[in-house]
Amino acid sequence: MNGVSQIGANIAVVSTDVTVVAGQIADAINNFTPASGPDFTAEVNAGVVTVFGPVDDGATPNGYAIVVSVDDVGIVTTTEDMTGGSDEEGIYSDKWGARYWLDADYGSEGCIGSETADPTSIANAIEITEHIVNRGFQNGIYPQTVTIADGKIDIQRVASIMMINVDTEGGAGTDDLENISTDGFGLNDIILLRGVDAGRVTTLKDGVGNIETEGDADFSTSGNTGVIWLQYNSDNKWYEIDRPGGIPPNVANHRAQGIPQGVVGVEQTDVPAGGGTVTLIPGTDKQIQQFNDTVTLTSGYTITDGGTPLPGETFIVDWRALVTLDGNTLTIFGIDIPEELALLGNFTVIGYYDDIDATFKSRLFVDFDSAGFILQGMLGTDAVQTANILDGEVTPC
Repeated sequence: MNGVSQIGANIAVVSTDVTVVAGQIADAINNFTPASGPDFTAEVNAGVVTVFGPVDDGATPNGYAIVVSVDDVGIVTTTEDMTGGSDEEGIYSDKWGARYWLDADYGSEGCIGSETADPTSIANAIEITEHIVNRGFQNGIYPQTVTIADGKIDIQRVASIMMINVDTEGGAGTDDLENISTDGFGLNDIILLRGVDAGRVTTLKDGVGNIETEGDADFSTSGNTGVIWLQYNSDNKWYEIDRPGGIPPNVANHRAQGIPQGVVGVEQTDVPAGGGTVTLIPGTDKQIQQFNDTVTLTSGYTITDGGTPLPGETFIVDWRALVTLDGNTLTIFGIDIPEELALLGNFTVIGYYDDIDATFKSRLFVDFDSAGFILQGMLGTDAVQTANILDGEVTPC
């Protein structure tokens, strides 16, 4: 085919049945990969071998001559040149579609009234195919390659679903895409957008222009697997409907869905002698806050909440510092830490957001193995009566 052999060795004819022989030829073509040119495939129907070119070659094989060489003059073959291939890159389908022209009385100068329209010639007609016919689903998805200019791409609508290959402006390594043209598009039209090269990354920016992504998460192109699906809405915006692997499960996206996902990890802080205030922001600060150092405060020290917490939002304060209050205060989520406990450290305060009362609530947990005593403030007034502790009832360690 086109001067390149499509079988690996001669075929020994084993039957006078044309269907059997046709099957032998098709099998030989399908089981061989030529050193150059297209790798064709074949099918058999009623003794006729139909040869197909690779999908990616589109219309290129059209016109290729098929030549069959035989040693037995009794075997007669009939061939036709390759035809019917379509690259699916035009405004209309050159396999299934039709083209339309407006042939009024335009002349060669393009001015109306200069000549009378010739019904047998379209030499001076104006093609209006793109305004009348859109590609149907019987064709391949229409590909279109565009380049970003000032954060925008302009695309031409030729089908309800299209593949858009986007390149960075000037071939830069990175670029931001903020707007996509909407002229000619209809409600619920879909585009599949990907980068032309993994080395030139385009980032779709959410909410800057007319692109709205799920969970306000920007999308960056990569290789052929980095495709995002966008759907056109009547408000002249493109909305994300899917991306590879779905929306990434990060803190921001979970929080956008009302899930009180905190920032995983431990953040360490040395307590400053000068005191001050630490404001913990949900979704920004790590969930576990560890405080260290040995200091004497010269001013009060407060740990509190801020930002916009979600129901059930939680912070854990792991207090390991040894602090002499020296008349100052240590307050964690509204709890005033007693001087004795501040000096010993090794306690935990858990604060959580109660959406019913719209406030952070907290609980104090003491490591008694380290503290080795019960604070007076932890017992109610007169909770322990002298008469209840009898001589000889307490055995020293």
